[in-house]
Amino acid sequence: MIKWFQKSLKQWYQLPPIRNWYQTMIVLYPLSLFGTYFNILTKAWWSPNGYLYQVTNAQQWLSPQWSEHLGQLTNWLSQMLSGGIGVLGGVISAYFWARYFQRDVWLMVGGMTLISVGGLCQFKPTGAALQWPLAGLPYLLMWLLLAWGVSWLLARYGRIEDEATNYHEQIQQRVQASFWPLGIGIVVMLGFHLVIDTVSTIGGFEWWQAWIQNLLTESRHWGNDLGLVVLYAGLQWLGLADANNCLLMPNNQQWQANLVAALTHQSLPYPLTSAGIYNAYVALGGSGAWLALLIAISLVTPRIATQRILKWNLIPVLFNQPAPLMLGLPILFNPLWLGGMVVVSLMNFMITSGLIMLGWLATPVFTTPDLTPTMLNTLIMTNGDWRSWLVVVGLLILDVGLYLPLVRYAQSLGTSLELKSGK
Repeated sequence: MIKWFQKSLKQWYQLPPIRNWYQTMIVLYPLSLFGTYFNILTKAWWSPNGYLYQVTNAQQWLSPQWSEHLGQLTNWLSQMLSGGIGVLGGVISAYFWARYFQRDVWLMVGGMTLISVGGLCQFKPTGAALQWPLAGLPYLLMWLLLAWGVSWLLARYGRIEDEATNYHEQIQQRVQASFWPLGIGIVVMLGFHLVIDTVSTIGGFEWWQAWIQNLLTESRHWGNDLGLVVLYAGLQWLGLADANNCLLMPNNQQWQANLVAALTHQSLPYPLTSAGIYNAYVALGGSGAWLALLIAISLVTPRIATQRILKWNLIPVLFNQPAPLMLGLPILFNPLWLGGMVVVSLMNFMITSGLIMLGWLATPVFTTPDLTPTMLNTLIMTNGDWRSWLVVVGLLILDVGLYLPLVRYAQSLGTSLELKSGK
């Protein structure tokens, strides 16, 4: 069984699409990393609802005008670097497909860019903040698959039958070879444009996140909650769900009823609120307890490149912004980490749910400022209950212990602990 898994894992890493996507993530990683740092500045420090803004009393030394200007600047930088990761990944992927198919690079990149611009041109900036609803990380897989299809079309129908010795003949052959691929690309662009218009009209692919958010907050069946934890982990592994969306504090009847009961010193009517448990006790640095994975890898790997990735991602993970780490290791589309993130999430959820039902652990009730650091948000949500913090520390140690065998196995294979060049 183990040998079969090792063989299957190595075959997975050698698949052309996976090699291409890992190459693409190499380019996307630094953009996502620095974009995430600017996003932390925007939401945590320059925003009045941010954690650092409130802790440092930024309103005392930072005027509202300067706060607004700095917020707009850092938000613009964040959007430029990480807001368009998805669509940029499609263009970069097309470049690597061109090299794989041994076709004209600029033809494929140009065709993918044409479709990308055509698909997104209807979205306009609103106010001072750029909004690209289908350009971010949750739509990376969609753009990668689109780049795969477009590149295959251009490779299939853009062949040059013979090499011309004359420069003008080479140009003529390229034009003739490009006619049908570009025509197909334009048709695909028009169809894609209609699909994007339809999707944006009905709310975009955000219905995935809204549906899961609603189930996590409204579900009253514990078994359903466990299934949703697994489902959300799988969606994150595919990049289809925003790594921070589930960390948003819910605003529903259960949550409001618990809050009113806590403020009036009454018994909580809903001791098990799925979103509260997930936020406070399960998502330690993001879905899958990425803080534990970061610590586990740092304890095992001697590789300087991997250690550098971990150091740069410590602050983002502490602020529950794991997107760069998911690109940098990589975690996205990597089957080695999927099982670990599911097991860790389920273990944390079941342990904390059991302790709450036994009355040994406080139910998360209170909301937190934007981008409150992980583990600290547990104290705030439970009104400073020291038992909750001890439980979180214990869960973190347990999660590190669960990840360590997986990390050692990954190192024995020589894979999955740093970016792959695909060579």
